[in-house]
Amino acid sequence: MPNSRRKFIINAGLATAAIGAGNLKSFAFPSYARVHKGSAVRIGWITDVHHGFMKDATRRLQAFLAAASQRKLDFILQGGDFCHPTPEAEPFVQLWNQYKGERYHVLGNHDMDLGTKEEVMELWGMKEKYYSFDKGDFHFVVLDCNYILKDGQYVDYANSNYYIDQQQRDLINPEQIDWLKNDLEKTNKQCIIISHQAFDEIWDGWSVPNRHLVRKVIDDANNRSDFKK
Repeated sequence: MPNSRRKFIINAGLATAAIGAGNLKSFAFPSYARVHKGSAVRIGWITDVHHGFMKDATRRLQAFLAAASQRKLDFILQGGDFCHPTPEAEPFVQLWNQYKGERYHVLGNHDMDLGTKEEVMELWGMKEKYYSFDKGDFHFVVLDCNYILKDGQYVDYANSNYYIDQQQRDLINPEQIDWLKNDLEKTNKQCIIISHQAFDEIWDGWSVPNRHLVRKVIDDANNRSDFKK
């Protein structure tokens, strides 16, 4: 889109055909949320399966993967609270890995109830806590807001250290904010930002307490002079 302002998508339905439950944690200006014919990206999205807590987790994942396999999808994504890093979860992750197409992970707060973030990532085969990738006309950004503030330091969730005052948890760390700013500066594509936690005001009390930092980066990116009409 060299001659038009970059746009953030406000609704997953504008860009995808989604399977299962999912939350799009992104911001946009509705009047700019246009998708041109032929640019659609098809996603299979499932979240909060909670293996090890919900008895039907495996059944629900099986149903999701069966439906995804019958469609021509660009990728599937699980939005967090997938499973703990325990031996009991290994067959569950193997089930996910049997899907033949591209697969992506998002870290959720409860994934670290029984282990560290690094242990979760190792089990999932997840290389980075936060990352981005392109698909079609879209740039997808996956963020990690699973940090607590302890003694002035941003600390990874691990072994249920999440259960503290809400204003000290579900935070995004400063290094990630800098990374996000740099990442968005490098793309001309329409952007979709994904996180297990919310960045809006509607969910105040459950949203990321320092969400204004993310929103500022998005506003600055949307108002860059080289993307204005």
